[in-house]
Amino acid sequence: DVERSRGLGDVYKRQANLIDGVCDIAMASREPTEEEYQAATEAGVDMVLHPIALDAVCVIVHPCVENALGEPLKLKIEEVREIFTGRLTYWDQVDPRLPHEPITVFIREPGSGTRGTFEEHVLREGDICVGHEKHGNPAMRDAVATTEWSIGYVGLGFVTENVRAVWIYNDNLGTYVQPGVDAVKNGTYPLSRKLYLITNGTPEEGSLIDRLIDFVLSPEGQQIVEQKGFIPLTD
Repeated sequence: DVERSRGLGDVYKRQANLIDGVCDIAMASREPTEEEYQAATEAGVDMVLHPIALDAVCVIVHPCVENALGEPLKLKIEEVREIFTGRLTYWDQVDPRLPHEPITVFIREPGSGTRGTFEEHVLREGDICVGHEKHGNPAMRDAVATTEWSIGYVGLGFVTENVRAVWIYNDNLGTYVQPGVDAVKNGTYPLSRKLYLITNGTPEEGSLIDRLIDFVLSPEGQQIVEQKGFIPLTD
């Protein structure tokens, strides 16, 4: 159950369905790549992105890590990269205050939007994440919560008291930032993202597609966004 591959994933498949005319609206948890835009253009599709919510990918650890430190674990992006690519394998390599315990790494399955966002922010060209694959945010959270000295990542809405969120260093601010709603909204948390609906061109005013997007951005729609564990784009 150790996963080492990277792929275009479900986000690409959803956009491919839009390009192929299978659907009128595609969903994405990241912006399309240049290759995906090019594929759409070649097919005569004008991908228009409609932001509908905010989210963040949070690196999480088992509570024993924070307990050993006496404070939240704080990491720079480079350190996160070193852990998830297998270059750092013991906790005392991360922080000398931690014991010489092996780091158990959990990663998401190929095609996960959360995985795609994490890799986009953390990895460099040629890097490959190495870890035990978990399908879905709840499974990832539960794996970290029940495995001592483990680390993984989930969407912000899936962080619970059973795990501990890692503070991430913001190079521009010169300080570590705790993941949270305010930090995502003000753009200070480095591993944040927008969630999108994608259409072929701008929807015709009053059309079913246009009305659906308007509903998602309405107070009622944004309340549903919040209920699902994401951050409303509008107040």
